[in-house]
Amino acid sequence: MPPRRKTIGSSDDQDMDDDDYRKKRERNNRAVKLCREKSSKKAQETRVRVDKLKEENIQLEEKIRNLKKHVEMLKGLLLQSDDSEARKEAIRKVIESTDDD
Repeated sequence: MPPRRKTIGSSDDQDMDDDDYRKKRERNNRAVKLCREKSSKKAQETRVRVDKLKEENIQLEEKIRNLKKHVEMLKGLLLQSDDSEARKEAIRKVIESTDDD
C-alpha cells in the first residue's frame, strides 16, 4: 500500500483525506474480492467441463472399439465362402446390434 499523502492544513482536512483514502481502499478491496471470486468460479466451471468431456471421450472411444469389432466380424463373415442361413442370420444380428448403438 503506498504511503498516504500528507496535507498541510487543519486536522479537518487531514481527516477528510483519511476518510476518502479509507473509502477508496474499502471499495478497492471489495472489487478485488469480487474479481477473485469470479475467477475462482470460472476455474471451477472449467474443471467440471474438462471432467465431463474426458468422460464423454472415454465413452466415445469405447463405442469406436465396439464398432471396429463389428466391422471385423462382418468382414470375416463376408469372406467366408458358403452362403448358409446361419451366416446370413449372423450378419443380420450384427447389423441390428450396430443400429442400436
